[in-house]
Parts: sequence; C-alpha cells; structure tokens
Amino acid sequence: MVKLLFVLMNEYRLWALPQALAALERRYPGAVEGRVYSVREINADAGLERALLADGAAADMAFLASHGSIQNLYCFSRLWEALEGRPVYFTSTMGDELAELLPRLGLEPALYAALDSYYQAGSPADLEGLVLCALNGRFGGDYPLSPPSPPRGQGVYTLEGFLPPEREAGYRARMAAETRPVIGVLIHDHYARTGNLEHVDALLRAIQARGGVPYALSDSFAADHGTEQGILYRMERFYRRADGTPIPGALVVSYGFSLTTLAGREARAGQVPASVFENWGLPVIQGLTTYFSADEYRRDIRGLDLVSLPVCVYQPEFDGQLISVPYAVTERTADGRKVCRPLPDRVTRVAELACRWAELARKPMPEKKVAVIFHNMPPRSDTIGSAHGLDTPETVFRVVRALESQGLRTAYSFSSGAEIIARIRAAVTNDNRWLSPEAALERAEATVPAEQYQGWFDRLNPETRAQMEESWGPAPGTVMVSGGQIVIPGIRNGSLFVGVQPMRSAPERAEELYHSTDSTPPHSYLAFYRWVDEVFGADVVLHVGTHGTLEWLPGKEIGLSSGCFGDICIGGVPHLYIYNISILGEGMQAKRRSYACILDHLIPSMDDADTYGGLTDLDEAIDGYYHARQARPAQVPALLERIFTLAEELEVTTDLQLERADLEAEPEDGVARLHRWMSRIKTSLVRDGLHIYGQPPEGERFDHLARALVRVPNGAVPALEDSILLAQGWAPEELRAAPERLYPDGRTALRIVDGAIATARRLFARLSAEGYRPEAAAELLAEEGFSGGTPPRWRGCWTLSAPRRRPGCAKPRTSWICCWRGWRGALSRPCPEAVPPGGMPTSCPRAGTFTPSTPPPYPAGRHGRWDRRWRSRRSTPTGPRRGNPGRRV
Repeated sequence: MVKLLFVLMNEYRLWALPQALAALERRYPGAVEGRVYSVREINADAGLERALLADGAAADMAFLASHGSIQNLYCFSRLWEALEGRPVYFTSTMGDELAELLPRLGLEPALYAALDSYYQAGSPADLEGLVLCALNGRFGGDYPLSPPSPPRGQGVYTLEGFLPPEREAGYRARMAAETRPVIGVLIHDHYARTGNLEHVDALLRAIQARGGVPYALSDSFAADHGTEQGILYRMERFYRRADGTPIPGALVVSYGFSLTTLAGREARAGQVPASVFENWGLPVIQGLTTYFSADEYRRDIRGLDLVSLPVCVYQPEFDGQLISVPYAVTERTADGRKVCRPLPDRVTRVAELACRWAELARKPMPEKKVAVIFHNMPPRSDTIGSAHGLDTPETVFRVVRALESQGLRTAYSFSSGAEIIARIRAAVTNDNRWLSPEAALERAEATVPAEQYQGWFDRLNPETRAQMEESWGPAPGTVMVSGGQIVIPGIRNGSLFVGVQPMRSAPERAEELYHSTDSTPPHSYLAFYRWVDEVFGADVVLHVGTHGTLEWLPGKEIGLSSGCFGDICIGGVPHLYIYNISILGEGMQAKRRSYACILDHLIPSMDDADTYGGLTDLDEAIDGYYHARQARPAQVPALLERIFTLAEELEVTTDLQLERADLEAEPEDGVARLHRWMSRIKTSLVRDGLHIYGQPPEGERFDHLARALVRVPNGAVPALEDSILLAQGWAPEELRAAPERLYPDGRTALRIVDGAIATARRLFARLSAEGYRPEAAAELLAEEGFSGGTPPRWRGCWTLSAPRRRPGCAKPRTSWICCWRGWRGALSRPCPEAVPPGGMPTSCPRAGTFTPSTPPPYPAGRHGRWDRRWRSRRSTPTGPRRGNPGRRV
C-alpha cells in the first residue's frame, strides 16, 4: 500500500479529494492510503500539527498546494525536513517559491507536468487521476488513466449563466453602448468550475439594484498573458471599445492575489511594479472573501482570517486596488463541502463603492459636489488643518483653485489658504467655548435637525446604538448641539464644502483618545459624515493631511462590518486622502479601514540639525577639552566645569542622567557621553518648513532634500558622506563608533565627519548652480582633489539624488496628476510608501496610489529565515483551536 500525504488550502479540493480517495479504494482496494490536511486547521491546532509531521515521516509521497506564500503553513520547514528523500508534488501561486522548490521535488519534469494538469483541473475525477498518475509514475503502477478535464467556466458570465461564444461579441457591443454605469466583475474560473457562484450572483444583483450594469468575465489567473487565455486576455478582448477606451467605469476583483505578480510582470528589483490595471485608468475595488463563517466573522475583531489577509489584502494592494469589505464568508454544506456565502449588507457596500466610483468618472465637473475635510487635533480653532509635514491651508487653496479650473461651481473664489481658515473660524468650528448656543446656530452654515439625525441613528444595528447611548446619552447627545440641532463645522461655497473633522470625544480627552479604537465617537461625529453624504450630496470626499480620526474609529481591524464606525461614517462615498509618503502604518490604516485612495505627498525639505546658541558653545567646549588633554592639561579642570555648566543649562545632564560627581570621578567617560550625544544631534535631519501639495521645494531647500536622499546607503550605493570619508582615507564606521577620538591632525572623529558633511553641502550647492549636469559632477570631483581617490560610486549617489528624483521632487504636476485622476474616478498606478531619506529615494511621489511596499522576491535557499517568520507568526492568536484530525481514507 502506498501512503500519500496531502496538505492543501483550497476548500473545494479539500472536499473533493476524500471523495476521490474513497472511489479509488472501492475500485482498487488496498492500493493507496491518503491523509488529507487543511493548512488552516493545522495552523489552529498544535495537536494536528504534530499528527501532520508524524504522517509526513511515514508518507511515501506528499502533495503540497499553497495559495499565497507557503509561509501560511507555519510548520512548513519541519514538514519539509520530515519528507526528505521522498518525492513531493508542490504547487503555489507564488512563482518565486515554486521556482525555488521545483528542482528539489524529486520528480521528473514530464511527471510533474502530468500531475499538475490533473491537480489544476481539480474535479473529483481529476483528483483520482492525480493519484493514479503518481502511482504509475513513481511506484510502478499500471492503472488506466483518463485525460484531465478540459478548461470550463470561462467567458462572459451573467445571472443566466455563461454566454455561448457566438453571443459574446453582441453582448460586448451592447455593453459598449450602455448609458448606465458598467461595472466590470472579474471572476476566477475556479468558482464556476466548482459551482461556487452564489456570492458572485449576489454581487451582480447588488450592482443592478444600485443602478449599475454588471459585466462579468471568468477565467484563470493572468499567468498565461501573451496567449489567448487568462483574465488579462479576456479583459483586453471584452472590456475595450474599438477605439481602445474602457467599457466599464469601475472594476471589482472578486478573488485574491496580485494579478500583476501572477502575470509575471514584476519590475526589476528595487523598482515599482507596473500594475496590470495601470493602462485602464479605472478605480479597481477589491472584494474580500474570508474563510471565516458568518458567525466567526461577526464575532472576530480581526475581520479576516490569517490566510485570507495576505491573499485578499496585501497582495492585491500591489496592483493598486481599493480595499473594500468581505462580501462573502465560508460555510459548510450538508455534504461537507465548504462554499462561499454572501453577506447581504457587505455585498451592497461593495456594489455601492463600485457604482459610485463609476458615477464619479461619468459626471461632469460642473455637476460634481466635493467635500474637503481638514483635520483638527487638538480640537481648537488655532489647530485647524494640523497635519504631519504638510501646509494644509495652502494645499487646500491650490486644490480648490485646480477644481475651479476644471469647472467646479463655487459662489466665490478664495484668495489664499489663510482666507479659507479665517472663513471657517468666522462660521463654526469644533471650538465653540466662547459662543452661545444662539450664536453658534446663527453662524453655522449647516445643521442637522434632531429628528433627521434620529432617522440616521435608527438605521444602526441595536448593538451600535446601545454603545453610542451608553457613551453619549440619547440621540442627538450634547456635543456640538445647539437648540436641538447638531452644528456642522465648516463652510459651504457653491458645490464645495470645506469642513473640519468633528471631535471624536470630549475636548478634554481629545488627545488621549486620538488613536483609540475602543472609544465610541459622539452623535455629532456620525451626523457630520451622514450630512456630507446624504444632505450635501458629496460625490467625493477629500481628507487632507496625516492624519485624522476616521480610520481609528472602533470596529474590526480590517474588513469592516456594518457595525464598524468607520463604515458607518464614510459609507460608500469615493474617498481620497492626501497622505505623507513616509507614514506607512497610519496610511495603510486609512486605506484599509476607510476605503481610501491615498494620494501620497512628498516629505518637507530636510536639513542637518547642526548646533546653535548654547549647543554650539557646548560643542566648542568639548572640542577644546580634547585638545587641552593633549597640549594644555592645566586647562582641563576649567573646561570640565564649563562643559558641565553648559550641559546643565541646556538640561542635557537630565537627558543623560549625568551628575557632576560622575563627571569629576570619570571625566573621560562623562565627556565621551556628551560628545556622542552631540554627534547624534549634529548629524540628525530636521524638517525645514512644510510641504505644499504639488509645490516642489525650491532653491536651497531643494538642494538640502536632494542631499538628504543619499545620506544613508541606498542598496549597493553607499551613503554620500561615507563615500567622501572613504575618498579622504577615513573609515566611516570607525569614526562614528567613537566620535570623541582625537586623531593626529588634531581633529576629533566628530569634527572629521562634520568636514565630510560640509564637503557634501558644498558639492551639492555647486551641482545645483550647474543644473545638476552629469559633466559637472566629474569636474567638481577633479577640483576637489580627494587624497584617497574619487569617492566610491559617487555617480550612483548623484544619480539617486536630484536629477532622477526631479520628477517626484521638483515637478508639481506629478502630484496633481494623481489628484486629477481621483476627481475623475480614474485611479492610477500603485507606488510604494517609504521614507525617501531612509534609503528609498526612488519612492518619491510619482502620481500613484499608495501601496505598502514593492513585493520583494523570495530569496533562494533561505528556509531558516522563512522558518523564523513562521515561528514568530505561530504565536499570533488564531482564535479557538479547532479542526478535524487528518482524515484517513
């Protein structure tokens, strides 16, 4: 008897494989014994994991199938060791992992290809063929084999079923002539092959109910681009008019993974991957599915299970999708099969998002209504527009001016950002401490009557209503309420509303609860966003700056439900969010918990902190101390006294917990500590002003930012100042390790580093004067006459700095391109978030939608590193332990 081990993620095959093994046992008794395991159940049950490893050690052959990274099976490295010397069939949607493991599977290429054809076909009969093919190919069997089933479930799908091929062209022509919003829906053919389409049908019906026209295509993943197969081929064939323009106004991707990665279109290492959707100019909504049941989804604060999270969120973000909500859960049928079941209210939300983005693209600008929202933390009138590194008043002024140039109807034009803030303060803000209720009502440009808010409040589920009433009393509460009406902070200007994000707590606790995901917002918070959507009628909402409170409201971590406050507030309105490119965590929070399209902006210009005033005096005193030790020892006591006095005045002694007695007992150690502290201060970067969206830094500020981009190593290119030090004959690491060390030329290590910084500043100032010409760099180096030769890879430093970064740093149009596309509902390519001066100069904004990072290739031969990741993830709470033991068939 041949013992086979199967470890799978796919729920349909987990259901079909035991049937196939049972059928084989009836036909060929005693020929094969199979053990079938679910990756999800293994990860949730340590006992099941031990059973898997024992079965792996006893198996004659194993079959491993991974959807997403194999790291989703936490114990993979131990299982791989247990299977050593046995043949393994392995398949994965991650091409790099598959390429790495293929040579180590112990299977001839022809046999692997045959096994793969049966596995991919996937029906119970095909899985019987998979087992028999393995028995024939590796264990001397001579069983009769039928060929794998031909592909099915591909083409144009409607609620009546798949269209016959001869009707597809006519249907496409009808869609091209449609006057209502057409919503493209991409379906994986696996759903159709397995009859698992209930959730897809629900989505198509919801799109129809919202006034859209669903146009669904079903096919395999995009791995077969370049042939007449795959979803990309069908998109080009069916979703474009004769003139090349897209037929759909928006796309919904109903399954996971990155189509860009699966299409093999990853960019070269270190570059942003081009999205397969880049040339479509469409908003692409990611519809989430989860392996949670409906009850598990309702109870679990995480929102998505740990297998669905990378597959349905992380990977699609590489393509630039807007992350929505789980429109389907997984339930077990009476015969034990797991299928997708729709969540009705979440299906409606996905359909609403898609239709409203499509409607935004279709509506002319003169007919659009736009809401622009300032942040306000703490909630005082003098902090309206507070944001990390962004001049929000001037940014909003430029945004409004750009909108007016495109046709947005306003009653009057602002003269400056300062005027916008002044008008808001003259109306109503969150800070009404000095206004009587009567004055607040008189000055308010918008209010919500109590009875209108009560209608919105009554739509909430009972649990959510109870939470709000427990925290804030009966609707409409007391926050921002005057004369029985909720006051909306902000101003109206024709089809434009410029508002102030409402307080999410009482003013005295505002900063304390800024990031709280537990504290329920007041009634006025909900009223503000419902007024923007349902009364003002915003076609699009723009939040300005990093960051607000919407994305931190109570609810699930991701995959929001109708009871999550972020979903309740933002609803299905298209949401744009101007965000600092260097703030990863909060940015992804906004993207995933408020369905935002992030429009990244450049960091402010950066410059060396250096020293001034008392810090300069302290720096000079420390430098004098080291010289006195060598040449004038009698001056050392006086210098020590001066050093301590200056440090005490500057409160540096408090920071370092340095007492006078410590300095007297061990002067060298005490001064060294002060010197290292001074080194960190002088070599730190500080912001030089604020960034204005779409406005590049100019003059010295541009030069300083360009130099900041190469102050740390960038891949194979060393840091600029390190290159200069090396060219001068110094060892940078040695200098930085002991900044207090005195060298024969009379300078401390810190002074030598200061000299390299000064040289870098001088070089960049001269490069700037020369317009950053490539020839100028070589000329300057020749003039500099470095004793140690040309700075290593100087050209690389120069290339990474200003000249090639000018599209991101110096052309205001690049930011506006993304903003304009957002207003039109035509979203653009994904670009990775990163800190440009932190070794990622190539991440400067390039008119793209915000993504967490560039997908890294998996390194070959580093399973130890992978295993460390798995072990760290193994401790992640995975809910109650459950799952059946490996089924013996």
